[in-house]
Amino acid sequence: VCVDGVFGTVCDDQWDELDASVVCRQLNFTQGAHVDGDFGSGTGPIYYDNVQCSGMEQNLTQCAHSGLRMHNCNHTEDAGVRCQAMCLEGSVRLAVEGFVGDEEVLQGKGGLRAGVVELCSNGSYSVVCGDESWDEREASVVCRQLGFSPFGATVTQDFHVISAPSLHSVECTGSEPSLLGCSYSSAPPSPCGPNQHAGVVCQPLSTPEAEGGCSSGEVRIAPQDPPDAGRVEVCVNNAWGTICNDDLFGSPEAMVLCYQLGGYQREEATTYHAAPGLGPVFLEQLACFGKEDSIFSCFSYSNGVGLTECSQGSAGIQCLDVDECESARGGCGQLCNNTIGSFFCDCMSGYSLDEDQFNCSDIDECANDTLNDCSPNANCTNT
Repeated sequence: VCVDGVFGTVCDDQWDELDASVVCRQLNFTQGAHVDGDFGSGTGPIYYDNVQCSGMEQNLTQCAHSGLRMHNCNHTEDAGVRCQAMCLEGSVRLAVEGFVGDEEVLQGKGGLRAGVVELCSNGSYSVVCGDESWDEREASVVCRQLGFSPFGATVTQDFHVISAPSLHSVECTGSEPSLLGCSYSSAPPSPCGPNQHAGVVCQPLSTPEAEGGCSSGEVRIAPQDPPDAGRVEVCVNNAWGTICNDDLFGSPEAMVLCYQLGGYQREEATTYHAAPGLGPVFLEQLACFGKEDSIFSCFSYSNGVGLTECSQGSAGIQCLDVDECESARGGCGQLCNNTIGSFFCDCMSGYSLDEDQFNCSDIDECANDTLNDCSPNANCTNT
């Protein structure tokens, strides 16, 4: 700080982000983070101690302090800052603080693939809040803008950053090229609520859109495998991926998956040695009871959907078919044909299947010239 033409230093007592932000603003940067003595000792007078800024001041001299040259410090306590340059309007980035686990899982080609979303607006980054509107559509836009695939992108509120100016009620259709093209609240920025930082998990750019589309939460046996035994695949945001074949994947998980597929006996489900799959590994470290209706309802010890560290290959299951024709589930009016995982109804000769695909109706052969074998002079009576 320059006083009467001489530069001096500031003591780091009570020095924090608010004080750093004022210094960075004064230096024509956008944001700052406090650093306690990381840049070594300074020289000259120590002008300020116990600086306390609100963060809104335009100059450090406008902040409260102990008084000019009033201090109990030496130069080993000189305060420092790191400032950020102006960001590009509309750019997004991901931020993570205090992540518990192997941080390598957060990295993708070119940078972070998971974290809290921050949007550059008016020259500085603002945290996006994960309000009720924050879902897979917003995640697709963010991941696309960051150079990842929009398919398989998921949302999370498991990441946190230090509170900062925030954007609320961000709503996208999912097709926007950038988050700035989405709508968001015009209210003055305010901090996110507890556990409301909007996070995303992105997948590699090579992750394709599901052929024919799929809905999040769907499960299937890999198309190249038999319908009752093979690699299990799950759908997340219009992309198919796999489940890790780790030590926790066992009969309870297989029971849930066979039930979710439909047409199979829950109690007879077993695991199956499956060929490795392609695409993302969406789930790992599952702990099911076996009675859940969906594999996504099971507890997971992992970092979150799509944020896995799997090296054990793809999980497979083997399901035992339910003979719907032997139970009331068939419900066919006349003939029932059981198939693996399903069934279909049929009719006896002279009847046709109704639109409900269950019941049969008599065919009036007399009204159909191709079925009426009567001679032209004869009367036709339908039976």
